This record gives sequence, structure tokens and C-alpha cells, in this order.
Amino acid sequence: MNGAVPALVGIVLLAGASAPLLLAQDSHPRDWASLDRQAEDLYDKGDLKEAIRIARLAAGAASGPRQSGRSLDRLGFFEYTSGNLKEAESLLRRALELRKNTPGIDTADYAESANDLALLCRDSGKLPEARELAGEAVAIRSRVLGAAHPRAESLNTLGSTCALQGEYDLAISRFEAALAIHDSQSGPKDASEEYGTLCINLAGTYQRVGKYAKAELLFAKGLAVLRVKPGVNHPAYPASLVAFAYLQADLGHYSAAEKLYDESGRLLREQLGEQHPVYATFLNNRAALYTALGNLTVAESDYRKALELKRRIYGGGALTIGASLRNLARLVYGRNPSEGEKLFQQAVDLYRQNPKAPAFDYSSALLGLAEAQRNRGDLRAAREILRHASDVAANGLGMKHPLYAAVLRDLGLVHQAAREYPEAMRRLAQAVALVQETQGDNHPDLVRYLHRLAAVYEETGDYRAAEPLYRRSLDISGGVLADMLTVGSESNKLAVVANLEDPVPALLSFQRKAGDRLPAARALAFEAVASRKGRVLDQVHDWGQSLSENPDSGIRTRFNQRQAMLGCEASLTIALGYRDLKRSMVGTCALPGTVIEGRYERLLHDLRNNWTEALGRQALHAVGDLKQRIDTLEAGLSRDNPRFTSVLRPTRLGDIRSRLQADELLIEFVAYGESVALARQEKRSAESSEETARDALQTLSEKLRPVTVELARRNGVRRLRVAPDGILNLIPFAALSGERGHFLIERFSISYLSAGRDLAVPEPPGRRTALLASAMIIAVSPGAGAKRAFSGSPVAGTFRADRLERLEDAPLEAQDVRRRIPRAQLLGEWEATEQRIKDLHRPALLHIVGHGIVRGTEDCRGAPGSPGCELAGIDPAARVMSLSAIVLEEAYGRGGDSSEDGLLTALELQTLDLRGTEMLVLSQCRMADGVPSSGEGVYGMRRAAAIAGVKTFVAPLWKVADAAQQEFMRQFYKELSAGKGRAEALRQAQLRLLTTPRTASFLHWAPVILSGDPAPLPRELFAR
Repeated sequence: MNGAVPALVGIVLLAGASAPLLLAQDSHPRDWASLDRQAEDLYDKGDLKEAIRIARLAAGAASGPRQSGRSLDRLGFFEYTSGNLKEAESLLRRALELRKNTPGIDTADYAESANDLALLCRDSGKLPEARELAGEAVAIRSRVLGAAHPRAESLNTLGSTCALQGEYDLAISRFEAALAIHDSQSGPKDASEEYGTLCINLAGTYQRVGKYAKAELLFAKGLAVLRVKPGVNHPAYPASLVAFAYLQADLGHYSAAEKLYDESGRLLREQLGEQHPVYATFLNNRAALYTALGNLTVAESDYRKALELKRRIYGGGALTIGASLRNLARLVYGRNPSEGEKLFQQAVDLYRQNPKAPAFDYSSALLGLAEAQRNRGDLRAAREILRHASDVAANGLGMKHPLYAAVLRDLGLVHQAAREYPEAMRRLAQAVALVQETQGDNHPDLVRYLHRLAAVYEETGDYRAAEPLYRRSLDISGGVLADMLTVGSESNKLAVVANLEDPVPALLSFQRKAGDRLPAARALAFEAVASRKGRVLDQVHDWGQSLSENPDSGIRTRFNQRQAMLGCEASLTIALGYRDLKRSMVGTCALPGTVIEGRYERLLHDLRNNWTEALGRQALHAVGDLKQRIDTLEAGLSRDNPRFTSVLRPTRLGDIRSRLQADELLIEFVAYGESVALARQEKRSAESSEETARDALQTLSEKLRPVTVELARRNGVRRLRVAPDGILNLIPFAALSGERGHFLIERFSISYLSAGRDLAVPEPPGRRTALLASAMIIAVSPGAGAKRAFSGSPVAGTFRADRLERLEDAPLEAQDVRRRIPRAQLLGEWEATEQRIKDLHRPALLHIVGHGIVRGTEDCRGAPGSPGCELAGIDPAARVMSLSAIVLEEAYGRGGDSSEDGLLTALELQTLDLRGTEMLVLSQCRMADGVPSSGEGVYGMRRAAAIAGVKTFVAPLWKVADAAQQEFMRQFYKELSAGKGRAEALRQAQLRLLTTPRTASFLHWAPVILSGDPAPLPRELFAR
């Protein structure tokens, strides 16, 4: 979907072992013959290095030209397989010359050498010579051996050479003739390397001509054969996996392709090393997958490595270089059009100089060059290049090939650019029909084709014709994204979403134009937004739940290792970001059972006790190392958990509406990018901060006036479900002005969610029954210092728990909650430890009172001395996940024998088992604050709670007064115990503070927000 041509990149053409021939007895038969057989056996087992050594001994022991010819041929073939093409060519040519004279041209021996030299010439880019030799081998073996296996082998070689020359029909006929020979034999063809490689080569060629169903069946058959003989430790097997991975990616099965590339890459590195021609093909093909997945840095690295390796192996003018040039050009073009066009031109020039240039590769390069010309406005040059591409594709591939569809599409885009709309529609419609015919109704390539055709209809004002095309494109892209998000680590998933072409802007634009006349356009835009927001959050949550319940103990062990590494990363980051912790704090970096067990324990200890800048640099390196290891573990677990599929959340407007009550309204925001300053600047006076925040909220209320006007019109609405985006995630909508200047909270109860589709998440079966046996925990850690705020200006990067004021009202708040939930367990001083919280499993309710600290939200470019900027090299989202923390008893030296540091970070909170927890309340400063994102909510405690499995999250956005917070929570739980919904109970608590003179400022009542389920809590929570 990222390029202008289908994702076909390159096939791996394989060679089976030449059939050994019976040799006449000579004066030293035992020594030479045994060495010859031993070398063959070693090759069959995949031990190329030892096979070459023994083959050299056999060549030395050969007696007479016939044995010498046989040994030189075998040795040359083994060297060719190992990638030593120069030495292999010399040996194979000497063998051919020897056999030309003895036993002669019209013999099976000479045909064997001709076939093996043809393979080398084929893979060295000497295609005319390869074809001549392969054809000669076929003719000789037909005369001498008839319909025997060796003839099929030469047909395989000839077919693969024809395929590289773009003569696919001829190639297929040769492959099918070879297959017929095998099928006519009574021998065990299912255990023959030659039969397996033939299936793979024919499958790859079927793929080139768009016969995907046949290709997939033959790949499966060929791999099943090769898995038995020669086995997985022979290079033929991983080379075949590379080819099959390429098909899977072309079909849009990215998860399957990623697994195949991982396995094949590992085997190729073990068996052939990283300088082999097949490894170059592996790099080239894997780069196409990474491009589709949005991992462009790795993709470009792979393309450049493949290009350099091919140049070193084949020389600068080899045709095989063209594919890597073209693929690299497409990737580079996205960030540097000028450099990309130059690379396209180099590829075109390479093919233009060769009369036998492969049609697929040549026409693909022409398409890339034409696109570059069209984009810079040179439509005349683009038309000329596309006419040439059409001729090359039609003559070499036929007019029923996906690449010919790409030519039609690009011709349509040229007509669109020239405002020749009827012709543009005709060409694009032809392209869509051809893609459906050749690749199926749900192929990723179809997304762009449909979108392009819809855009032409939109441009001409035919909105009714455009809407179903846009909708179908969106539906297909949703399925493709779901598959992509099962691949790799969380960081990879974020890269996928960031780099994948986003349909939302175009569909929002379409809604603005067509919405008044076509209601379906509005629904489509809404569904596009709802389908994209929070996708990675959903996936990470569902993935973690699946792994924690996986029946495979090995998978659970690796998942637990990943959790432990997250804990170590958090401890190191806390030690860097809050350096002045008590010396008794240890944190967790033991990492038992992992390959780095104990590696960072001493470093963590020294960071706490003997800080130096050198140690700080070591710690930053350690954090980077842990991130890489966590990524690797996550990617491996994704590969090895095939049963996992993320919960499908419906995004049809009708499905979401059906989940809303009569008095509920969903408001979905998208891409709000303006900054809004609230009371977050601690150095300002309270009066100044309140004035700044009030002004900001007033400004925002004006900007959102269309929303509030619509709300005023909806007389029956009393509850709002708000799905914010970007900076709006940090705004208390309760404090916005509605009709006649009243706050929204005066009319509506308000709850937040990441995306509208969250409304459709079903209740896990059996959860309500399990609730009766679940713990309910109230934890209070009130601090250690005097009841005053620290008045100095703390040094950047330092944190002292004893400088936090003691919250005298915190124990009172905890007791108020306990009175409403009498069966709850109360953890007070010395008990409310980080270790106790981490040991919880699926509590029904968790309420924590005390201090919270947030760093990582600072603008480190504008204020590099800010406390969270010790870790400015780490991206803000990751930084805030590590530096947002709930302060617990260990931080005050009251942790007993706990080894934790008492700062429960968001990174650690997300690893807790809070599946099905009805409500998590963090009654601490700024615990709903964090780093907002476009599409993925707020990084910080909110995101962590969602990943951990919490149903409802309640916390303040900014610092709140102790006494006001106690009163707020007392009223909140009073309303909850009376059966009010969670959001309505929150509203009543806010109104109580709003109508009380000493807490009437919105700074007191507005900051606490509720994310997730707004329904009443289960009544059994309040039972005595």
C-alpha cells in the first residue's frame, strides 16, 4: 500500500542437487567413490563447509578425466551453493571442458555440467548463456535419459532462467513439464529436494503472473517436501521460506510474512552467512515488508545492504541490481523526491540497455519514474513513460497481471491531473476491476485503487458515486491494519500507525463537502476516526491479556521476563529522573531467569549512592539496551502466539449508537493541535495561575462553540461520552462554558474514552461472579514531612520524598471510603507499599491516597533545566511513562523488607494484573496528566491503567488541595453507594464543591476526571 506498484519484489530461484550417476569401476574405486558419496551425503545434510572439504579430497583422489570431471562438477556446485561464485565458475567450466571430451557432449555427464553451469550463469546475471546451457542440457537428457528425473531438473533450470528473462508463460510450461515428469514416476518424489525446489520455483512464477491461489498451494507442497529432504538445516529450506514470505506479504498477510522472515533470516545466517546472494534477496524482500509496516529506517538499511551486496557479488551492471535500485528509490522518494527520481532513472537506464530485461522489473521501474514526473507536473514525460510501461507489461506479463493494473491506474492519475475526468474514471475503474480479478476482493493494494477512483468522483462533485468507494477502501484498510498490528513490538505497532497512509483527513474533507447533501459522508468520516484512534492501545491491552492467560508455560515465562525488564527500566529511569532518593531504596533490576540476570543491579545501586555523570551515561545506555531487549521479546511473543487476535470493536455508527442510552451523546474529536495552558506552571502565583487557566478555558469554549451550541439544542441529553484527541485529552470538559455561560457540568455528567468504538466492548463472561471473591483495597501513604509545601526551588533532576508535605487529610479520606465499602482492606502507613500493590491480582476496586509526581511532560527544548529533562534523549511518551509515579511507603523509608523504591511508575502500573478491576482511583496530584498524542490518548497513568485492564480510571489533572480532595471523594463515594452511575456520582461531587464558597473555584472541583465505564458500580461492593 505504500508504493505505486504491487509489493512484488523478487523471487528466490532454487537449484536441486544434480542426480548422482553410476560410475564405471576403475583401479581405485573404493577411495574415490567413497569420498564422492561422502561429499554428497554431507551436502544433503546441509554441511556445505565439510562437503567442500571432502569434495576437494575426492578431486585429488580422482583417477582419469571422467572421475575428475565428476569431482570438479560436484566441487563447483557446492561452491556455487555456498556463494563462492568466482571459484565455482572456474571449477564448473573446467568440468564442462573435461566432460566435453570424456565421455563426450551427447552424454548424461556433460548434460549434468551444462545444467550446473547454467544455474551459476543464471544467478550471476548471464542469462543468455544460462538459457543456452540449460536448453542444451534439456535436449541431451531428453535423448539420453528420456523422461527421467535429470531431464526434469534441466527443465527446472531452463524454466527459472526464462522467468528471470520475463518469459513467464514459457517458464511455466517448462516447470509444468518437469512437474509432469516427477508425477509420472513411481519413486518417492515427496522426499526429493529437486521436486521441492521445482514446486517453489513454479509457485514463485505463478505469483509473478498473479495466480496467487496456485502459488500458495505449490509453496505449501514444496516446503513440506524440503522440510523432510534435505531438511531445515539445508540452505534450500530457508531460501524457500524467503520466497514464501514474499508471497505472504504480497497477499497482505504481514504477520505470517514477518514470522517467515524471522525464521529464514536466522537459518540463512547460520548456514550461508551474510555475504551470500540468497541473503541479498532476503534483505531486499524483508525490506519491502518493513516498508509496508512503516519501519522505514530498517527498510532503507536492508535495501542499501542488499544493493551493496549485489554489486559486490555480481558487478555494477548486473540486471539483478535493478530491483534493489527500484525498491530503494521508492522508499527514498518519500523523503527526498529528487534523489528518489535519480534512483528510478538509474534503474530504468539499466534495464533499457538490456534487450532481455525482465518485464516485471522493467515496467515497475518505469512506473516509479513516471510517478515522479507526474508529481512534479511534467505530464507529457509521464505519459510517454507510461505508454512504454504499458507496452513492456502487456508484452511481457499480459494484460491480466496486477502490474498492468498499476499502469492503468497511473495513466488514470495523469488524466486526472490534466482534468481529463472521463478518461481518468475509465482507466481507474479498469484498474480496480483488474486488481479484484487477479488479487481478490480484500487485497491491500485495492485500498489505494478504490481511494483514487473515489477521489476523482469527489473532484467532479459526484459524491454519491464516491462514498461507497471510500467506504469499501476504509473497510479493507481496517482489516489490513488489524493484521499489521499483530506483528512486532509496541514501538513497531506505533510506527505502523504513524507511517501507514491515513484515510481520515481525506474523509473529513469529503464530509465537509458532501455532508449536508449526503448523510452517509458524515457517518463515514465518524467511522474512519473511531476506527483509527486508540488502535495500538487496544492491541497492547488485548495482547497482554492473551499472553498472561496463555496455556504455554514457555510463553508465559517470556512474558514475565518482559514484565521484569519493564520494571528494571522503570527503576533505572526513576534513579536518573529523581536522583536524590533515600539510599535504602533498591528498586528492581535483578531480572531472574533472563540472559542479563544481575547485570544492572550494581549500576542501580551506584546511581542511588554514588552518582556521577559517567554513571548517568551508563544508565542511559542501559535503558536503551533494555528497550531493545523488550522490543525483541515483544516481537518474538507476537510471532509465537498465533492464537491471538485483538478484540474486534465495531466501528459502524449504528453499532455504536445502539450502545448509547437515550439521554447519552458521544462526542468524538480528531487531530486538535493547538496548545492550551492550564494551571500547570508551578512558579506562578495561585492567583496568576487561576487567571491564566480561566482565560484558556474561555478561549477553548469559544473554539468549541459549535459543539456547545449543538448540545444546547439536544434537550434530552444529560450524559456525555467524550473521546478527545491531542491536547484536548488534558482539558476538563466539565469546566467549559455552555449555554448562557453555565459550566457543562451543571447539566451533563461527563466521562472520557479513547475512541467511540470502546462503547462496544463486551463484559468478560463470569466477571460479575468473580467480583464477589475479589479484594477491595484502599491504600493511604500520606507522606513524611511537615504539613507544608517545600518552599525552595529544587535542583533540576532531584526529588526528595521527605520534602513532600504530610497530607493530614489523606487518612480521613481513606476512612470515608472505607465506611462506604466496609469489606475493603485498608493499607495504611508501613503497609501501603509498592510491593503490596504489585502483588495484587484483579482487585474489584483499588483506591490510593497520597502523593503523585509527574515528570516528562516538560518542553525540554524550551526549558532544558526542567526536572524531567535528565532524560531528554528519550521521547516524551516513553519518558512520562517512566517518570509519572505514585509515591508509596518505601519512598519514605517505611517499606520494611520491600526491595522496591516506593515510586510506582506508569510503566510498572501497566504490568499489574488489574483485569476487570471495576475502578482505580488515584487520589493524588496530576495522576490524569501526561503527554497527549494524536490518536493514542494520554501517555501516563491513564494509558497504563487501560493496558492493565481497569474498567474505570479516576484521577485529577492537576495539583489539588488536600482538604478539598477529601471532601470531593467523600461526596463521590456517597453518591456511588446510593447507586448513582460513576460519571453522575463524579458530577454530584463536583457540584458540591462548586456550590461551596471556599471550593467554588474550578481549580478545586474541575481537575478530577473519569475515563472508562460511567455506569453504577456493582451493588455487592458496598455490602457489609
